[in-house]
Amino acid sequence: MNGGGKKRVFRVLGIHPEYIDRYKQMHANPWSQVSQAIKRIGIRNYSIFIHGNLIFSYYEIPEDIDQDFIAQQWVNDPVCQQWERIMQQMQIPVPDAAKGEWWSQAEEIFHQE
Repeated sequence: MNGGGKKRVFRVLGIHPEYIDRYKQMHANPWSQVSQAIKRIGIRNYSIFIHGNLIFSYYEIPEDIDQDFIAQQWVNDPVCQQWERIMQQMQIPVPDAAKGEWWSQAEEIFHQE
C-alpha cells in the first residue's frame, strides 16, 4: 500500500542487548556524511525505533525508486559502509529473516493519513 508518490518502508532487526546504549548514542549523534547520504539517495522521513531487543526502521522513498537502487547507493558510499560495519556488529537478523536477509521487510496492512 502506498500513495502520494512515495513508498513507505518498515523493517525490523534484532540487537544484541549489550549494545543497546551504544546504538542509541550513535543514532543520537549520527555522522553528518551518513545523514547527507540518506538524503542524497532519496530516503525521507526516516525514523528508527527500539523496543526491547528489536529495532524498527521506517522511511519513505519516491514511488519510482526501487529498494534495490537505494541499497546499491548505500553500498557504493564508503562512509555509509564504514557506519554499516559498526552497526552490524550490534545487530542480529530476526529469527524468521529470509536466508541472506539482514533487515526484514514488514508488510503494510493498513495506512491512514
